[in-house]
Amino acid sequence: MPARALICPDIANPNPDTRQILLDAGPNFISYNWLQGGVPIGNTTQTHLATEEGIFGVELVNTYGCASTDQTDVIEECSPRIVAPTAFRPGSTVSANSTFYVFTYFVANEDFQIFLYNRWGELVYQSNGLDDEGDQSKQWNGGYNNNASQLLPAGTYSYVVKYRSSYRPEDGIQEKRGGVVLLR
Repeated sequence: MPARALICPDIANPNPDTRQILLDAGPNFISYNWLQGGVPIGNTTQTHLATEEGIFGVELVNTYGCASTDQTDVIEECSPRIVAPTAFRPGSTVSANSTFYVFTYFVANEDFQIFLYNRWGELVYQSNGLDDEGDQSKQWNGGYNNNASQLLPAGTYSYVVKYRSSYRPEDGIQEKRGGVVLLR
């Protein structure tokens, strides 16, 4: 089992894979006793579905009668996350490497924008919005304003992502800044 796991059990979370986590103690044990905060919870199977935060432990006995324990700290984490590549190569034969795009977690579709700047601070690309699945609707192909006939030179480009938390919209618009290397 992992030492730590993150979940976002908020009912507004559209992704069931992140609302809960299946803890698996592994096969080949003759007994399992799951605990939450050191208190038995009545589950004696190989797996336990954690739907809330806490420290989940399991007492195990193997086929030789040896006892052991394992535990996972399940943490509630619904904070927005923006993940972006550090480099890409337009024209790459690997499609995932041929455009610049960001992965978003717990980010609202509205108020989402990406701005890319060259080394002189000139805006060379802007994208607005996420699609219905929460993915960036547009990807930067390395061209000026995404125009493939106006390819930009290799180099480092700065980006600013503006977004709003899908779980705490009252926090307002936030920013993430970074850089990406355009390879030719």
